[in-house]
Amino acid sequence: PWPGSVRADDEFSSHMTNRRKEVHAMKRLLWILLMMLIPHPAEGGHFKYASLSWSKPTDLPPNYVRFTLVSAWSTKFLPFQLQTPNQEVAVGDTIRIQGLGNPVLNFGDGKSSVVLTKVLLVDNDLEMWRGEAVIEHEYTNSSRNYIAYFSGCCRSQSVLNRHDGYFNVSTEVSMSELVPFSPRIAILPRVILQTDALSPFYVTAFDSGPHPLQSPNSSHFEWTLKNETDWNANGLYINRTTGEMWVNNMTDLAKSTATAENLYSILVEVSDTKYSTVTQADLELQIFGAQTVIPEYDGNFSQGIDGFPAVNEVYKMYTYQHVMRFIMPGADQLSMRLLTSTLPDGFAVSPVNPMSTNVRGGYMGYEASLVWTVPAIKDSWTVICFQVFTNSTSHVGSAQTCLDFYMRQDHGPVWENPTLNIMQEYIYMGQTWTYELVAKDMNLADNVTITPIDLPLGATVTPVYRDPNIQSNIVSMNVTWMPPPKSGGEELNLCFEASDYLNGMNGGGSSRVCFETRIPKCLYMVRSGDTLKSIAANFSTSWLQLWALNKQISKPEGYGFEGGITAGQILNVGQLVLINPGDTLEKLAAKFGTTMRLILDMNKDITPLQPLVVGQYVCVIPSSCAERAL
Repeated sequence: PWPGSVRADDEFSSHMTNRRKEVHAMKRLLWILLMMLIPHPAEGGHFKYASLSWSKPTDLPPNYVRFTLVSAWSTKFLPFQLQTPNQEVAVGDTIRIQGLGNPVLNFGDGKSSVVLTKVLLVDNDLEMWRGEAVIEHEYTNSSRNYIAYFSGCCRSQSVLNRHDGYFNVSTEVSMSELVPFSPRIAILPRVILQTDALSPFYVTAFDSGPHPLQSPNSSHFEWTLKNETDWNANGLYINRTTGEMWVNNMTDLAKSTATAENLYSILVEVSDTKYSTVTQADLELQIFGAQTVIPEYDGNFSQGIDGFPAVNEVYKMYTYQHVMRFIMPGADQLSMRLLTSTLPDGFAVSPVNPMSTNVRGGYMGYEASLVWTVPAIKDSWTVICFQVFTNSTSHVGSAQTCLDFYMRQDHGPVWENPTLNIMQEYIYMGQTWTYELVAKDMNLADNVTITPIDLPLGATVTPVYRDPNIQSNIVSMNVTWMPPPKSGGEELNLCFEASDYLNGMNGGGSSRVCFETRIPKCLYMVRSGDTLKSIAANFSTSWLQLWALNKQISKPEGYGFEGGITAGQILNVGQLVLINPGDTLEKLAAKFGTTMRLILDMNKDITPLQPLVVGQYVCVIPSSCAERAL
């Protein structure tokens, strides 16, 4: 084009840019008008819960921090509804958090970010949705700490101590290379307590590092209840070293009727004393009177799972199945629903269904199945929390139950019996040798097998047995072998391998044990029913020759009698001869009136092509007939 001229597409682009600005201005005007028309948030309120944490994953550049904001809000807040396709918040929607007080994430360095939250759960009965926002930010100054915070307005009007309706949760960010993360609080938006001391709960927290069981500083979390003095005066307490909260004589706070909401807000702070980092959670506390019947969690049965503070060890790449059971007095079946905190990858929970029979007298049971295939990630831990609510106008819920999962690398089984990898065994010809092999795997969900390797002829093994009645993964197998006659001098290894499901598949493993067996020459163990004649036949000799080799036998024709042979007795079936210089197989055969073939049969460590060694012992069956011996 000529200098100074404008392309047609440039003119169109400029027009579209101006048009977009106009549309944006119209949206802002509509938003302002909308905020003027809807009820003031301080009157209605839409905030219910928030917890802010951070980490510095290795996939981020230096000085970058990844924040995680978990929050819960009212489903009835119109600006949220207008962001969804059907004007109704649903799981999977992405909602920009709005309201008074400019609810954005402030990074503490003068910068901030809008909060786009993915909806993870919607409970229409509680008129609540919960979501999670992940926001990354670069700090330019890496030599100091920052206080990042999320604040705004307004809190639900039904919260009795809402004050002016504003909320604020913060976390302390350390830019030190030695501090990789903050604690992460795992708790549901609403905690339920009764006015007795029998319904405590835990403000559970975890981090991205190894489980405290792996750390010498396992108790490096410390819990603080904001305005703790005032709460203590009203009967609410927190254990600073465990995070357990409980009540004592809170009847003043549980006023009104048993079905009233009695909602309060509490702010809990978790400090990591090891890394000097802090995170907070702002949540709702609902207090019921002691006369109110609420569901109870029951983990005390075979398929159940223990709640916090118990630690549940799980192994990567394995699938676990458990049952979450809740009980409630009354003969009538109720409809219930389950609420959970953010679930880890591979985790699935079914709806709650009533049991067909009463758990115990006067109590109905309700169950949901939990299935989890543990991902193949580094050793770590996580905590999930859950509770059930009745689908009734009162929305009575259970106290929260949290589960601590220690995700471990699956290691191979180890031998319990024998404990050594190499065992030396001397087994006589005729002896029935039996050994119980026992292997143990720390992974209770593992499938452990024991495999024999190159067993000798005649050796047998029993099927692998696992005792289903003990809470440990121990398997056993019995091996039986009887060295046959004319096997003296033989040396061989009996090996067995214990392996698990993941052996060779990015996990698991195996371990091997071997028995170095030696069969003594010229010695035979009498078996039940043996006679000198039957034994002699097995060694190509006569019973008279055996009698001559065993002077302790006074009654060669008797078995089981004094002077006869008995089961378990060791008999000489030949004579050990020391090899001297110049000795050969031919000379030995001629000297003792026997054959080279029989000498080879009685000495499995000798071959026709292998010369005799001076100092070696050879088993020979001499002939008592003078014409055969020289």
